[in-house]
Amino acid sequence: MPGVSTLSLPENDKACEVGEVNGTLASVSFSWEAAENADIYDIVLTNQSTNESTTFSDIEATETSLELERAHAYTWKVIAKNCANVNESGASWQFYLAGEAEQNAAPFAATAVSPTPGSTVSPTDGKVTIEWDASDPDEDALTYTLEVSTSEDFAAASTTSFADLSTKTQAVDVTAEVYYWRVTVADESISVTSDVFSFRVE
Repeated sequence: MPGVSTLSLPENDKACEVGEVNGTLASVSFSWEAAENADIYDIVLTNQSTNESTTFSDIEATETSLELERAHAYTWKVIAKNCANVNESGASWQFYLAGEAEQNAAPFAATAVSPTPGSTVSPTDGKVTIEWDASDPDEDALTYTLEVSTSEDFAAASTTSFADLSTKTQAVDVTAEVYYWRVTVADESISVTSDVFSFRVE
């Protein structure tokens, strides 16, 4: 089994340096440390604005350059492979690729801390505390809107919203059901909504 690659560039939770710029596109350099027993690597890149993932396969070196759309935040990870096995357990990093003459970078999408997505939890006094993590490339002050629902499509009748939160935790009332939640992160001018996470209450 291949080992896990340690990511190097672009740096995590940062606005990245770009190479050649071509209109709305820019060249971004990626690098990582070699993984034990790995022959080739895949990069899985996700545009946080669109949630579209692209896999760049069978890279023989531990660095490459990719041309990406500017003014977007991205998540990336490296999958180490050899002729017989694949190791997809490496960490994911995120970075922001600034647009032309851009004064403010978008926040990164929130990630779930607790409950762990897909887990089953026991409430305390009828409540579960939801915790997430979020950051901003410009280190702007952020506010959060948490939506919690028993409906996967967040139908209004089954959804509770907690707006203008300044902390990254919120206790919510629950019963014995499956709950879905997402967080919208906002700085002074741009907001980004996370993936949908879920947990079951026992």
